[in-house]
Amino acid sequence: MADVSSRTEEVASVVEQQHAAADQLAGVAVDAFADAHQRLADDVRDGTVMRGEVLARWQDLVGTGELLRELQSRIGRLRDRIASSVTGRPRNVEKFQGAVESGVETLLRERVAEATDDVVLRWRATSAGTALLDDAGDELRRPSTDLGERASRLVRDWQSGLLDLLREEGAGKRTTAKILSYGLNGAALVLMVGVFAQTGGLTGAEVAIAGGSTAVGSTLLEALLGDQAVRRLTERARADLDRRTGELLAGEAERFTSLVDGNRPDTTTADRLRELAAELRRALGADAGRRRR
Repeated sequence: MADVSSRTEEVASVVEQQHAAADQLAGVAVDAFADAHQRLADDVRDGTVMRGEVLARWQDLVGTGELLRELQSRIGRLRDRIASSVTGRPRNVEKFQGAVESGVETLLRERVAEATDDVVLRWRATSAGTALLDDAGDELRRPSTDLGERASRLVRDWQSGLLDLLREEGAGKRTTAKILSYGLNGAALVLMVGVFAQTGGLTGAEVAIAGGSTAVGSTLLEALLGDQAVRRLTERARADLDRRTGELLAGEAERFTSLVDGNRPDTTTADRLRELAAELRRALGADAGRRRR
């Protein structure tokens, strides 16, 4: 019986080690995707999104005067939409919004792929992680198959949410609300660029283009809402995008953590085993006492 008690203690220790290993593996996944979220936030702030296609589409939008028409009146937007329907070509507004969607989606996919590779590599360095990966098959070694679709929907929902932010800001301000009712879409475009057009990742020429292109729109927004309101809206818009991307990345991390939790021993197993070992020792002691008598 003493041997059984000792072995029960050993099993309890093994269970505790399994818990520790599970915590470590889950922590690796959480940390990897949290780092990916931070890098993505840096991408948004340092101008990375505004490079390449997004910047080119923004230049088209400003250079053709379409942005000012979006900001100034319903008539200009109606004329553009009629022309678009006749020619079958998308307007520069749609091209710019599509470029933003594609740009953020690409960054999201890159960051998720990096985090996924990091987790797989670090799990492979442990026997427990290797066993879990082997059981899961190839699916866990790459991002979710529907990641691109979810990322695109995320950006579209965020773009729509900018209109709600502007409506909230204009609520109760009679003149501002009236003007925003005409130029709401244009104001949202300017706000969108305000979220991305930081100087950290842009060259001098790109800064001049991105910054100069938004000057008229930003000035108009500040005249309507006040410079503090524009800064507040920009921060809220950026925070909203950060929240949405954080939720998506947390969902990717959960693919790993849920696998760990599904194979984690019951949290009370070690305690029950130790209680059983203690009972065995007490029984052994009582039996020895009876024999002495």
